[in-house]
Amino acid sequence: MARDRSLPIGGRSEKALYSSGTRRAEGTVLRAGARALVNLALALLLGACAPERSTLTRFNALPQDRFFAIDLAGTLAGRMHVQRQYDQAGRPLLRVVSQLDLPGGGRLVRRETRRYEAAPPHRLIETLLWQRGADGRVIRRAAPAPSGAPSLAAALGSVADEGSGIEQDTDGNLTAYRIGEGFLLRRTEHYVTLPDSPMQSPLTLDVSRSRLQHARINALTLRVSGPAADLLAPDAALELSAPPAPSAPLRSSIEAVISVVRERLRYEAGASAVDLEDLLATGVGDCYEFALLFEALARGAGMEAEVVTGLAWSAAAPTAFMPHAWNRVRGADGWILVDPTWGQIVQDADRIAFPAGQELDAQLALRESTLKILTIDPASGE
Repeated sequence: MARDRSLPIGGRSEKALYSSGTRRAEGTVLRAGARALVNLALALLLGACAPERSTLTRFNALPQDRFFAIDLAGTLAGRMHVQRQYDQAGRPLLRVVSQLDLPGGGRLVRRETRRYEAAPPHRLIETLLWQRGADGRVIRRAAPAPSGAPSLAAALGSVADEGSGIEQDTDGNLTAYRIGEGFLLRRTEHYVTLPDSPMQSPLTLDVSRSRLQHARINALTLRVSGPAADLLAPDAALELSAPPAPSAPLRSSIEAVISVVRERLRYEAGASAVDLEDLLATGVGDCYEFALLFEALARGAGMEAEVVTGLAWSAAAPTAFMPHAWNRVRGADGWILVDPTWGQIVQDADRIAFPAGQELDAQLALRESTLKILTIDPASGE
């Protein structure tokens, strides 16, 4: 039996904005991965600490500098420098500087500093963030630690004992950590040199039909060939079906939220935000930021809403599926698909959602895969 991974687009070709922002849709997962890599680098730095020793003794025993290379799908894609320091007031600091090349082009540079209290139990005081996105925009943020924030002892105890992702040397020291099939964070003796040109081609999956031929698509069957088949269509065929329509009251609520999102945000290909606060302050975002703000506002209005990333087939790039982000909202008859970037409630079967938790793996696999349209309902424009 085929698996249904439905996702649509509609007309509004003048608002089909993702084609120029493809690198951003791909970078969405990588930015989240960059945050995870910071935590993993700290785990690798701290993992050899003996828990029976005092917190500062263990902290002082750490190397002052440690370097990591970031591999993506077997190719060097970034580097990381982890530093152990004290500030002028004698408070422990952990600083991580990372650079990561995005598959669709551009380089993300991120510096994160975690400052802890000088006195026991050495609780986290604040996190300082500096980030320059692929679009060149710089973000600076000082975030006070929330109540119940972890202490330095907890950080030192966060040995990355999470199973098969760990790689160790013959002495049992942690040397690398793997995330899925894509990322590998590996320890190096020095700061590795990155390629001069981080630009790579965007993810595009061409199909033999044009989206412009079909005003409506009720159902679509695809064949996925290559490594992505196991993730997207393990049963041989990938069947997409048009999502249900919302009830009149829910439609009104969804449209109200879409209106607010589009009033608050201006679309800019490749733009990124650290969080919602930053997004609202700048008022600029790509498809993922539109979806992120919609999710927050919809939940605040009592709706069950989520962000979805995947591939969409639209009039913007009529002969290819390309990366995009949208939302889904729980309705009486199932998940309703919403695209705040294009200002619409989705009606058609022309989107493929990446499997939850395997978004990066799916994107990497799709780069070596192909899509073929088997059937379309209706077969031609209405």
